[in-house]
Amino acid sequence: MVDPKPARYAILFHDAPRTPPRGRGPHYDWMFETPTDLETWATATLPQCGQTAVAADLLAPHRKHYLTYEGVVSGGRGTVRRVESGRYCLLASGASSRHFQLTPASNVRRGLQPEDAYCVLLERNAGAWSLRVSELPTR
Repeated sequence: MVDPKPARYAILFHDAPRTPPRGRGPHYDWMFETPTDLETWATATLPQCGQTAVAADLLAPHRKHYLTYEGVVSGGRGTVRRVESGRYCLLASGASSRHFQLTPASNVRRGLQPEDAYCVLLERNAGAWSLRVSELPTR
């Protein structure tokens, strides 16, 4: 389902321990607001526009509270800090892909402004997700 109405997103740096059973270590959580929760993927790095796609793990849905939360995660799961947040439009969606246009809020951590909108493409191939960041298409 494609939804042209803007919704909120956040990218968090999750300084997580590497201890089993779920300890993936430090990573970035890409969170996209849905009507009920946050659809979330994790990446080991924070890719920039035009770089090669990076592996992404689809995580269980997260609570919307994480759109604005920074601090300690319960259960000894580390800490989170917001790297970026803003609004997104879902450009295309299917069982094995999501295509978003992200418009960041003024953001001192990454130096992005609302005019720095960009696209994120998440694709699943052979069961594995990947995330690619690209510039907006020219019209």
